[in-house]
Amino acid sequence: MTDASLPATSLCSRVDVVAHEIQALSAAADAEMNAVAVILKPIDHGWAVALTDGRELARFTGLAAKWRATRYLATRGIQA
Repeated sequence: MTDASLPATSLCSRVDVVAHEIQALSAAADAEMNAVAVILKPIDHGWAVALTDGRELARFTGLAAKWRATRYLATRGIQA
């Protein structure tokens, strides 16, 4: 074994360790993600754009509230 091959071998092992750590972090992040959908839900005097986990993105009240809520989704490329 020459001195020139030693750093290359240790560099390869470091790359393998880093790649393994990245895969472990990616797997942990995938396990924590929840699938959610965007919905329109009626509220007092209007409509809300919300996620199925309960978080509200926007509220629209008054005349044409449902139209504005659907327009909000359309301008962002989201289909409810």
